[in-house]
Order: sequence, then C-alpha cells, then structure tokens
Amino acid sequence: MSNRKSKDFNSAVWVLTPRAAIVALRLMEKMGCGKLLTGPSIKNPPAGAVMFKSLSESVAREFGNFSSHIFIMAAGIVVRVIAPYMKSKLSDPAVVVVDDHGKFAVSLLSGHLGGANELARNVARYLNAVPVITTATDIGQVPAIDTLAMKHDLLIENPEAIKNVHMALLQGQKVGLHDPMNILPKDLHGWADTEVGNFMLSQPGVYVDYHSTQLSPQYLVLRPKILSVGVGCNRNTDVNEIFASVKDVFVKFNLSINSINNIATIEAKADEQGILNLIKILNVPVRFFSPEELDRAGSVPTPSEVVKKHMGVASICEAAAILASRRGKLLVPKQVMKNVTVAVGLRCCMSLE
Repeated sequence: MSNRKSKDFNSAVWVLTPRAAIVALRLMEKMGCGKLLTGPSIKNPPAGAVMFKSLSESVAREFGNFSSHIFIMAAGIVVRVIAPYMKSKLSDPAVVVVDDHGKFAVSLLSGHLGGANELARNVARYLNAVPVITTATDIGQVPAIDTLAMKHDLLIENPEAIKNVHMALLQGQKVGLHDPMNILPKDLHGWADTEVGNFMLSQPGVYVDYHSTQLSPQYLVLRPKILSVGVGCNRNTDVNEIFASVKDVFVKFNLSINSINNIATIEAKADEQGILNLIKILNVPVRFFSPEELDRAGSVPTPSEVVKKHMGVASICEAAAILASRRGKLLVPKQVMKNVTVAVGLRCCMSLE
C-alpha cells in the first residue's frame, strides 16, 4: 500500500461539448498544464487536444495514467463511465466534475488520498466557481486521518480501519493515539488520548510505529518508512532466500516490513539479481556504497576480517544500514543466516529521500 498526492500538472481534462471546451481552455490556462481530451462533437478541437470517439473506451485506456481527472460534463455520465475502474481509495486517481458553464467543481472520487478535495477547491478558484465537497470529515470539520497520513508520509497498513477513526471523531469521541515519534500529536491535539495502555481496547485509535504488536482491529496502523535494511549475501543467492532472511529478522525483532524505506549494500552487489529482485518485491529503492564509504560509517558491533579480506571492508550490512539511515541508530546488529546477513538502521527523523 502506498500514499500518493494528486498534482494538477498530471490532470486529464475531458470535454464533450463546445461550451465545455471553452471552460476547459479557461481552466487549463490558469492551471498552466493538463491534457485536453475532446469528444467527436467538437469539430475543431484546440491545438494539442487529443480526440476520442468513445468516452467509455478512452477512459478505460487512460484512467490509470493520470493522478487526476477533470470531467466537464454531467456527473451522472462520469459516475457511469468511471465505475468499472474504481479499485481503492489508496490507488484511485482524483476525479472532479465541473458543469459545462463552469459554475460548480464537485469532488467526486478520492477526495482525501487522491487529492480530489484540494483539486476541486483549486479548480473552483481558477474558474470563480463553487467547490462542492461532501466528505464527512471536511463537512464536520474534524481531522481526516488519511490526509494526515499522506501529509506525513505514513503508509496506511489497514485502510479498512479509517472509517472507525473518522466515525469516532465525527461523534465527538477522542481516539487513542500511540505515536512515540510525536508525528501526529499537533494535528490531533484535542482529538486524541495519548495515554494508551491497552491496544486491545475496543476504542478506535491510531498506532504510529515501526514496531509490530497485537492490536485491536479498531486501531488504524500507520507506518513511518524510516528503516534501512543493510544486506550482505553470497553470490547468486536467490531472492526468496534473501527475502525470507529479512522477514525472519523483522519477525524476531517485532519490526514491520511496511516501515522499510530502503535496502543498502556494497556497490559490488549492484548486479546481484537477488537484491535487485528484492527491491521490486518491497517496492523500495536500493543504496549501493563503495568500500571507502562503508569504512567511513565508523565502528560497528560485528566487523569481519573474512569480509574485509574478500570485499575490502570489515562491514557491509551494518555499515550500509547506518549510512542509508543517514547515520541514524543501528537498530538491529548483523544477523547471520546461511547465505545472507541482515542489519537494520533507524532513521533519526522523518525526512525521506
């Protein structure tokens, strides 16, 4: 799962009528960007516009290619045409509907995580129109926890629990908050009880941590991506063995895989297929360090003369974990498996690469 932000410059602007095309040009001039897609009734489309014969077929092709869509047409048409392609609030693009007189901008889909609410407000400002926002948290003026997660680059582990937190807030109840890194307290001031003693209580709550623990399903789990995994391995070690080794270490130390920010190793492993496949599985970047860089990580708990003899440096996984975490804390020292070594570094701040 991932968080993402909608951006105006990746908007597709859809029109069916000449009047809508005029509104679209006004809007795109103010936005400074966007891709205009025009229907067959527009005989002389503006320069740069992409013509389509069938709205439904074109939306099927393009729906996942943009972070946001602005449809200048009736909302009913839009609902019918996008319905087959809606998947999840975690991945759906923002959808805003504007009438062809440019009087209203309606946030229709993915209001929080996709950014449709913000986009609707921007579109309304550009067109001097009225923004129409219907999400309950915005109307009720309570914190939207999914928006806060996106703001702070927190991965939402169990999105089904968002509704529990929002319902409690809308009813005027305080939610539990476990947040040892103090990422959310300012945003949830007055809305959350930080004295959480029992995570199995039925009270809805928010758990912000890289540690794994037993939680009530009422708790929304948000993962800060602040763990750097240093990896060493024998040549041609299979990705399944490397991944299993990382998972074993994370289980042993009660850490969440979803808090991994990057993988790190020595530059001699830049062509190691197992590591290259690992970053695809985890969907995180990899950092490669030279022996000289690894040496500059300083003293480590478990240097190896054998590693130094073969690789030119006494530590790979521990030194790489320290460097990749921006010289943060070495959370887990080197763990040795059959063909793999793993160490985990903890970033000292929430600033991501």
